[in-house]
Amino acid sequence: MEKLSIGKRLFLSIVLIFVLFAAAFVLFQYQREREYKRKLIDTQLQEYNIHFAESLQQYDGSDTLDYCRRFVIRHPAPDLVVTVMRSDSSVIFSTSAWSGNGNYFFSTKAFPEQQLIIRSARPYDVRLAEVLATDKTYLYFALLMMVILCIVLYRFTAPLGRNITNLRRFAGKIGKNEPIHSEDLTEFSDDELGEVAERIVTIYRRLERTKEEQNRLKRELTHNIAHELKTPAASIMGYLETIIDNKQIDAATRRQFIERSYAQAERLSALIQDISTLNRMDEFDPARQTFGTVVVDPAVSRIISDSTLQLSAKQMTVEKSIPAEAVVAADPSLVNSIFRNLLDNAIAYAGEGTTVTITAVDKGRNWLFRFADNGTGVDERHLPRLFERFYRVDEGRSRAVGGTGLGLAIVKNAVIICGGEISVKGKKGEGLTFEFTLQKASNNE
Repeated sequence: MEKLSIGKRLFLSIVLIFVLFAAAFVLFQYQREREYKRKLIDTQLQEYNIHFAESLQQYDGSDTLDYCRRFVIRHPAPDLVVTVMRSDSSVIFSTSAWSGNGNYFFSTKAFPEQQLIIRSARPYDVRLAEVLATDKTYLYFALLMMVILCIVLYRFTAPLGRNITNLRRFAGKIGKNEPIHSEDLTEFSDDELGEVAERIVTIYRRLERTKEEQNRLKRELTHNIAHELKTPAASIMGYLETIIDNKQIDAATRRQFIERSYAQAERLSALIQDISTLNRMDEFDPARQTFGTVVVDPAVSRIISDSTLQLSAKQMTVEKSIPAEAVVAADPSLVNSIFRNLLDNAIAYAGEGTTVTITAVDKGRNWLFRFADNGTGVDERHLPRLFERFYRVDEGRSRAVGGTGLGLAIVKNAVIICGGEISVKGKKGEGLTFEFTLQKASNNE
């Protein structure tokens, strides 16, 4: 047997509860109304008994039987049977209709001060049955309300059931790693649950698209890494094979090949180091990191000092104007990665005899840093892609200077992790200008 959906189970459960409640209510109301009508008739008969007793109390004659007959005649009550008895149950008077047989509704009242008992009764005939009959209006009302409730509940639970069924199917497909097609989860009702369900599906699809994009980028990155690693590895193997296979190679050539192998090994090491740095940045969670404070000027000065030989070889100069109060909330290693990679990039590509200018401007909650050179620059079409991993403006020239193609990607990631933003502008022959922000340290805000 097919299992009922949750919507149908909910509908049937609520209807069952309502039916039980309605049945209890109808039964209670039936008994209550019946009891009320019985008490009403009993009260009427008691009033008649009292009135009869009061009339007898005022009678001072000796013929009580005759007086009782005349009282019944003067105060007629259709189908009413009246019996007057003494305290010892001996009958003083009884209407001729009373036969002592049949079904009657009795109401008896004792009057101790008169030593009388008066009992009045009405037969259970059609008229009394009509009086005691329960008014079925509330029963019809309850049935009508039940029908209305069923309709309302169905209109409520049917969309609810569809939503839950769709979500259940959705969760089942996810659990089984089955593909989610748009026709599988097309319609959700226009209510709160439907809205929540649509948001869940939307978020899932967004995550799926993000996952697909990440997988694509991962494949591209893996391909690029393999390509970048293959080149220096192949060069090293080629030089070493030449040396091994040619035993009679002269010492000068042997040394030249070894030096080239060493240069390629250095490039391979730098590439692996940069990939490792980017991987650590990808795993870095700023929300769980409490940054320290970094005084920028001395940190940049150390980087420039460490690069003195490379700058001298390219006849490059560095002009620095960073205020002493430029203190940022960041990880020192990230700040070091930003300025070192920017300087290495300028040394590698700006050209000989160029000038690098590093400045900082107070922008309220942030420091705005500018790293500019007046070197060769690049075509503007390349600017949007300069921060991509392994992107090179000139593939041949980049390999000649030994770049890994990851320096600017490291710079951008480091700036973002520190809560800043970075941009680049420039033109061919006019150099490049990098602008980025870093948050001020709290004690300097």
